[in-house]
Amino acid sequence: MKGGICTLLVLLLACSQPTSSRAYFKYVPHEPPAKRYKVVKILKAQISRYIKPERKYYSSDAAYRKAIKLNGKGKETYFKTTPQENFTIAANVNPSENGFKKGTIIKINGHGINLIGEVEDRCVAAEKLWKRKRIIQFDIFSKMSQKQADDWGKREMTVEILQPI
Repeated sequence: MKGGICTLLVLLLACSQPTSSRAYFKYVPHEPPAKRYKVVKILKAQISRYIKPERKYYSSDAAYRKAIKLNGKGKETYFKTTPQENFTIAANVNPSENGFKKGTIIKINGHGINLIGEVEDRCVAAEKLWKRKRIIQFDIFSKMSQKQADDWGKREMTVEILQPI
């Protein structure tokens, strides 16, 4: 009998600690549900990469200035946002020339790319390409060197224009 009371007393003391009570468990929020989209349009487009040029990777000022002319400075997009790797997409944003609005969600899958990104930047080359050849082009912001971006080149891919559900 005495052993049973002692066991009961030890059990009560152990369970009365705040850390053992369910009321004191640290609250862990549930993960938010994954965003869901529906495909609005499927089209063929030319995909290329653009980067943030860093002076230390260029042997001359002329090469560095040429990279800035080609890519921009990579600090701020046309719509005043900070570009994010494999999310920010530059496109033709001229509405009179079959352009895409800021915030258009685009899924690109293939050639080692699997991303869902948003149009957050303007691509002048895409506007010129549309005017000359009626080809749609998207540039993906990437953290790579100019040589890597040049080696990746331009690739024709199927892209999906998405809309949140």
